[in-house]
Amino acid sequence: MTFGGLAFIAFLFGVPLWLVWRAWRRYLAVNRASAADLFQMRMGLTLISLSTCMWCAVLVLMILEDHSAEAKSLARNVSPAMLGLFNLLFCTGALVCAGRGLRFAQQTGALRRAIGASSGCLMLAWMALLANPH
Repeated sequence: MTFGGLAFIAFLFGVPLWLVWRAWRRYLAVNRASAADLFQMRMGLTLISLSTCMWCAVLVLMILEDHSAEAKSLARNVSPAMLGLFNLLFCTGALVCAGRGLRFAQQTGALRRAIGASSGCLMLAWMALLANPH
């Protein structure tokens, strides 16, 4: 594999992982004793974490598909349309959690923006994967 291919794969893994890591760091910095919308933030973090894990799993499966018969068999049995649809719903839910009540959130503003950025990036990634005709 060429350097350009490795850099592209690192980019596809790195950006979503960095964004979800940034959201989790901001969550840990929030004073959870006084935050009124903590359940909403936890739900948003859970949804983007699930979608990021599935994104990484799909990428690993796509990479291993050419090298392993088991991965090729699994890749043929996975429906990309259903997987993409579920993840788009997860990302939309996380975006709603991040945006709902944003005007009134002084303490969780940075966390909401981090969840929104991660959700938006993952939505674009899943839509690009769904638009691929292969």
